[in-house]
Amino acid sequence: MARGKPIENGQEYKPYFTVNLSMITKGQERYYKTGGLSEMVSIDLSSNQLTGRIPEGIASLGGVINLNLSRNQLSGKIPNKIGAMQSLESLDLSENKIHGEIPQSLTNITYLSYLDSSFNNPKYRTTTMCART
Repeated sequence: MARGKPIENGQEYKPYFTVNLSMITKGQERYYKTGGLSEMVSIDLSSNQLTGRIPEGIASLGGVINLNLSRNQLSGKIPNKIGAMQSLESLDLSENKIHGEIPQSLTNITYLSYLDSSFNNPKYRTTTMCART
């Protein structure tokens, strides 16, 4: 969306319309209005045959709200640094080969209301958590 973009007569562009967006992600309906759209970020890499570990650097994506890495071949543990993703509301790690415990750092994410780590390594304690606000 254009913000403060000059036009021919020297005036700044100001939208005269309102944008309302409703998005359903993992069974949760989210509402966004003009201004909030620039802050909405979703990454869906599900069903892409990704392999290896979840990179520690993923924690640097601090503005991500919805992260879906489900139905891949990801292995190893969930990175402890993932708790630095303070904007995260939905995290889906289901149907991979992840093992180990869910990092305690996830409890630091205030708005995390959906976590699915089901159908991973058979010895992995699976979790699906959904909180309605």
